[in-house]
Amino acid sequence: MRENLSDYEKYLKAFHLGGKAMTLTIVKITEEVTHPNSGKAEMGLVLWFKERPFGLILSTINRRTLIELCGDSISNMIGKQIIVKAVTVEVAGVEKEPIRILKQRPAATKKEAT
Repeated sequence: MRENLSDYEKYLKAFHLGGKAMTLTIVKITEEVTHPNSGKAEMGLVLWFKERPFGLILSTINRRTLIELCGDSISNMIGKQIIVKAVTVEVAGVEKEPIRILKQRPAATKKEAT
């Protein structure tokens, strides 16, 4: 049995990030039936990562940011690193915490001298 109840989630949630920005590597992109609004199913793109077992449902805002960072080709996005962070926004007087892809590239890791 898994350790935490949150381990049973399929999609990445704000609490999985622990209040921090996280660098993730895209390993695949799938098209799945999602339920962004109660009672309404629709097809959506989901990013899957090397570092986490949860997918990120691609919102319109995140899709536009991903295109800015990686270009419009889905196959070109595989293997690319992105930075995600949960942000607090107010929608109709209610605070929500969506995950956003930040408009910055992860810092390049330094290779050790051989």
